[in-house]
Amino acid sequence: MKFLNDCLKDDSNLAFRESVVDTIIKITPSQRELALHYLAEHIEDCEHAHIQTKILNFLAEEGPKAKNPGTYIRFIYNRVNLEKAVIRASAVSALAAFAHSVPSLRKSIVILLQKCLQDSDDEVRERAFRSEEHTSELQ
Repeated sequence: MKFLNDCLKDDSNLAFRESVVDTIIKITPSQRELALHYLAEHIEDCEHAHIQTKILNFLAEEGPKAKNPGTYIRFIYNRVNLEKAVIRASAVSALAAFAHSVPSLRKSIVILLQKCLQDSDDEVRERAFRSEEHTSELQ
């Protein structure tokens, strides 16, 4: 896993990076915590929207199962604040997945989703609205 993480840092070739991300995702069941950590850190520096989106989808699926799922909320919410609309929309969906699956984080995530209701992009606002509405029903 360390070797794969180093590959993400050292090689800027898009196809290679995507293959490395796919490999990390495939070996996750045996190394979930480490994979989540490496990929969450990678989205901080990744310049490729489709790789970031793939990682956000992975975090949404596997992150709530982590020992400490709250660790990943900051990484995800940073994408809402710093990225283009397609990534922000994926980040909103990932936040909603955490809120749905981790009751202890729900209240905090609803506050973050409410902030997303002011986004400049229609898709981001719509996802935030649907997610916030659905999450509020769970409380």
